[in-house]
Amino acid sequence: MALARHPLHAGRSEDLAAVINYVHRECPGCSIHVVGFSMGANIALKLAGELGADAPSHLASVMAISPPIDLAMCTSNMHRGLNRFYDQRFVRSLVRHIGQQITAVPDALSRPLVPHPRRLVDFDSLFTAPLAGFADVHDYYARASSNSVLSRIAVPTLIVTAATDPIVPAASFERATYSPTTQLVIAPCGGHLGFIAMRGHDSDRRWLDWRVVEWVQSRSSQQTAHGNHSN
Repeated sequence: MALARHPLHAGRSEDLAAVINYVHRECPGCSIHVVGFSMGANIALKLAGELGADAPSHLASVMAISPPIDLAMCTSNMHRGLNRFYDQRFVRSLVRHIGQQITAVPDALSRPLVPHPRRLVDFDSLFTAPLAGFADVHDYYARASSNSVLSRIAVPTLIVTAATDPIVPAASFERATYSPTTQLVIAPCGGHLGFIAMRGHDSDRRWLDWRVVEWVQSRSSQQTAHGNHSN
């Protein structure tokens, strides 16, 4: 926050690309596995799709957990029933973040939030879209969503979401088109980044944690086996 002059948004795949390039320069012989959560998961999928067949060999895999692959559908979904609690919470958090950023970086790009946004779509209309260079909020949601590039992903990719997610509707995944290298898992429950079972009722209580470990280990093993076969 103390360095960034531009606002964060759900389509900042160039930031992730910069991180991957940095890690590769620092550890040139290492394979890189990207694991993204929520907005970060959408960014990871967006980058993988943008890279397509040109993805570098050191990008070994991507795992996306509860990704909002269709931002317009997600914001619409948060207007329904109790989901509005998340909508209001996001807006309060973002407004607070702006205040902190202005204090840390006085010359950061900003603009008055007038009228005060009550919903996430209002915030994105007033702040995110214009400051990030989008024509309007609809242009932002369309261009920042990863669903349009999922079919182009070439690296091994796993998407994990829940049918009970109050933010990301399962319908957004059912409408998407995926590449042959992409696996989709829609768990029957888990909410948004939940996936925790009741204590004492399930030995696999922290279900998601172990799925991340298993995914990275499996991709590392397959990559090692492929390398040995090539040699």
